[in-house]
Amino acid sequence: MKLLSTSVLLLLAASSWAQSLPSLYQPLAQVRTFLQLSDAQLQAILSNNGDCNQLAQTKQAQSEIAIETAKDMIDPMALGVRYAEIETTCRDLKTQAAAYQTKNIAVLADPQKAKLQVLRIPLTWLRSSRMRNPEI
Repeated sequence: MKLLSTSVLLLLAASSWAQSLPSLYQPLAQVRTFLQLSDAQLQAILSNNGDCNQLAQTKQAQSEIAIETAKDMIDPMALGVRYAEIETTCRDLKTQAAAYQTKNIAVLADPQKAKLQVLRIPLTWLRSSRMRNPEI
């Protein structure tokens, strides 16, 4: 259940970054269509997540890792610093996820919240199935 909420949250958080990457914008468009978000709601959600630039930081660190590993003489300290940056960013996102989720859900009307709940039901079932049978 939290996974879906976090996924939707991250999707919405990534939307400002996704505007420059059309392939990532498609899932946001699907969420907008499914929940029938108004322009005002979408702008409020984007505003809630506007200060979330961790995805760009992670992408930058990944790029720096690729550059570093392409060198003849690899600097383990430089690699370690970049991997630590990515881990710190991931931890920060986990910490902020609940706050972003609360803000974004507050923007939704009751029928939209019900639609969001419908998305959680299959994930709850899938998660419980995986606990019984980890091979799923």
